[in-house]
Amino acid sequence: MSTGRFVWFDLKTTDLAAARAFYGGLFDWDLQAHGAEYVMISVGGGACGGMAAMPAGHPSPSHWIPYVSVDDLAATLDKARAIGGKVLMQHRAPGVGEFAVVADRQGAILSPIQLEHESPRLPTEKTRNYICWSELGTSDPADALAFYVDLFGWKHENHGGYTVLGDEHNAGMADGQPGVPPFWLLYTNVVNADATAAKVTELGGRVLHGPAEMEGVGRFAVLQDPTGAVFAVMQSAARPA
Repeated sequence: MSTGRFVWFDLKTTDLAAARAFYGGLFDWDLQAHGAEYVMISVGGGACGGMAAMPAGHPSPSHWIPYVSVDDLAATLDKARAIGGKVLMQHRAPGVGEFAVVADRQGAILSPIQLEHESPRLPTEKTRNYICWSELGTSDPADALAFYVDLFGWKHENHGGYTVLGDEHNAGMADGQPGVPPFWLLYTNVVNADATAAKVTELGGRVLHGPAEMEGVGRFAVLQDPTGAVFAVMQSAARPA
């Protein structure tokens, strides 16, 4: 296995039916129910994530969360606790592996996962409707970087205040917005960011920022689905969908 790779993306939602209808209308995702409380997301014939119903009365709002592969989950969780993180839950998924939800020192959450079998690598080409980037907005980028480098051994490069993370350069880190708690924002690659943002509004979601140009990268927008989960889309300049 390979520690530190982004291997899966889940939406934890307060309304699974509404989320399925929204994302099914927005992206060309194949959405297949696995039981009453989970929907698998596949793009281009390959599974890349899912949507899970949160229990009634759960205190957290709807949110997206990335999963990062580790070779030894128990050791990773011991390390997370030792360096000031919090382990919020741990669960075994038969036939898949064991995972946990970990909060970093600023409170942003993600899921380390020890897979039973090596998962196929997510495509490096930012093809249409793939979740192509994970971005941490945080109140203390220097401290958050130290935490994740210690936890996952991530390589990192600074680009004018923006830090690119990981061996495969599929994640980043920057200053978060004032008043917004630190969180991981997931980007999906789209053909047209403006058209996608307009469609979000039609489907009952909200446009929180943009669409706007990110110099040398592409055109993006930060959006919110009808259940409250925040996500982003990117119209890539380097690799058009």
